[in-house]
Amino acid sequence: MDMIKSLVNGLLETEILPADSQITENGDFISCDYALVTKGLPIKVQLTIKKRFLILSASQKYPYHIIEGERVKFNGSVKQEFPAYQIAGNNDSIVVSRRCIYETPDMARDTVKIFNEDCQKVIKEFEDRCVDFRTRTVQPDMELEKSKELVEPNKIEELADTKSEDDGDYVDDYIEEQKQFTAKIFHQLSGGNGIQQSGKIRWFCKKSSDDELVVSLDEAEPLDMCFKLLLSATQKEAYVMAAYLDKSYPELLAVYADNKFEMCSYITPDRYEPGKDITKCISVLKEAAKEAKQAAADVEQPEQMVSNMQELLEKEMESLKQKEKQIDSQKTDLEKQRKSLAAQEDALREKESAFMKNAAKKEEEIKQAQEHLTLMQEKLNAEKDSIDKEKAKYLLNVQNLTAEIARLQKRSSAEAAANPESELEIKKLKAKLKSEMNQRISMERNLKIKIKNLEQQYQNSARELEKALSEKDVIKQESMEDASHLFDEERKKYEEELRELKEYADITEPEVTSEELVAYVQGRDAENIEILHAAEGKEIVSMAIDGINIKVVLGKVPFLDASKVMKNANVKDFAKLNSQAWDFKFFMRGQEAVVRNYFNRRITSAELYEAIIKAIGYFA
Repeated sequence: MDMIKSLVNGLLETEILPADSQITENGDFISCDYALVTKGLPIKVQLTIKKRFLILSASQKYPYHIIEGERVKFNGSVKQEFPAYQIAGNNDSIVVSRRCIYETPDMARDTVKIFNEDCQKVIKEFEDRCVDFRTRTVQPDMELEKSKELVEPNKIEELADTKSEDDGDYVDDYIEEQKQFTAKIFHQLSGGNGIQQSGKIRWFCKKSSDDELVVSLDEAEPLDMCFKLLLSATQKEAYVMAAYLDKSYPELLAVYADNKFEMCSYITPDRYEPGKDITKCISVLKEAAKEAKQAAADVEQPEQMVSNMQELLEKEMESLKQKEKQIDSQKTDLEKQRKSLAAQEDALREKESAFMKNAAKKEEEIKQAQEHLTLMQEKLNAEKDSIDKEKAKYLLNVQNLTAEIARLQKRSSAEAAANPESELEIKKLKAKLKSEMNQRISMERNLKIKIKNLEQQYQNSARELEKALSEKDVIKQESMEDASHLFDEERKKYEEELRELKEYADITEPEVTSEELVAYVQGRDAENIEILHAAEGKEIVSMAIDGINIKVVLGKVPFLDASKVMKNANVKDFAKLNSQAWDFKFFMRGQEAVVRNYFNRRITSAELYEAIIKAIGYFA
């Protein structure tokens, strides 16, 4: 039951099952009810898991008219396209189901995921071809009343219990059918003859010139057939063959007894393609036997083995020499590129120096123009002050002259009455007054012209100053744009060449090894340190730190796992950490909480140890 719960949790974590799935435990099986959300109507799906059996069933009901001719064609064509499914398009609904046996949790997850995808395809095709959504067959109100009549409120709980019992019976029926199918295939393979029985095990044998194939069926495990391939071998050959199979074919069982080397594999026949699985199983056994015998023969011929090893070493040495030449060539290229970059940097600095000198020169010219304009402005201000003073003096003289004329006019009026000769003097005074007035008018006209000229000069000077300042801003802006354009191009070239240099440099960096890691972690709170060897040349460094198991796998895809048994862990909360830490993966493996980190082999032992400590920190 724990294995089934772990499988359901895995389906929820990978989002194959929606988070709102209704999960029910019923004795020795678990039932999951969920809905597939599509662009059309939601699809109701039920998943039942019992031991190693999966039962998937999806259904969709339509209150619309079903086109009968298209429905018949659909049922005929869809079974050819999806032979592993039971698909039935009815007059008011469609049902898609599948029953199968799974070997591993990964196989179960893939089966459910593929079923969800295929189910949506099948139902969408049925709706497109057979359902006329323009014509209703049952009105919504009538359908609701009908459902109320069929299911009374006080019977809902009773119906739910009945459904759970039916699911259990459905699984038991499927197991019984699979037992009968396995027995049928066993009988067909034997040809009906030569079947022998030892206790609860029935078996038959087929011999050839090189080996002997024994197929057996145990009544205690009636779902699986056992295929054994027997080879004649000495004890020394058996040791070599067993070691080779353990490394290259870990899924096969190996036994040596009575000078016979046995290779064993179990399979559950597929009800839809039984021949495919059986043919594959026998082919794997034959191929493994051939390779194992060759490995034993190589060991039996030491001279040939030494020759092969010598040839292999020569090839490896030649490969190493080629790599050394390649690295030397790359180092030479790197040195050339470094010198080229240095020369480009010097040229860039020279351009920068010339640009700065030109900018300083232009700045000095603008400064001198500003000083010249300032002097001109001061001179104009001084001249304006002088004109204002002269104007004031003139106004004062005019006032004095006006007063004198008034006094003379007053005196002449008084004298004219007493002395007629004073009339001549009055005419002289009037002539003098007229002359003074003409002089005043002329002086005012000249002053206006002079003031107008001075104001024009002042405005011209101000415009020249404004023009010079705008030219300064333009020069500064052009200088900045030229500098920015120049430095951007040079920076892009420099960054591109620097990136290429780093790629070349990565080739020469050393890879971390298991021995270096062990030497580094010793004395750093690590316990039970050991190096294990796995298939495909993998090396595993195993250790324990603060009660947490650490495994560092050094292979084609290196990674480290930090794991700890956590019986009461919340799977969903633990999985949420995947959205918070991008460089670590979090998942449950049975009752173990696992923190995984993928890393690059071209790192140091210190950096790898830091990653281990960081992974352990998530268990704090």
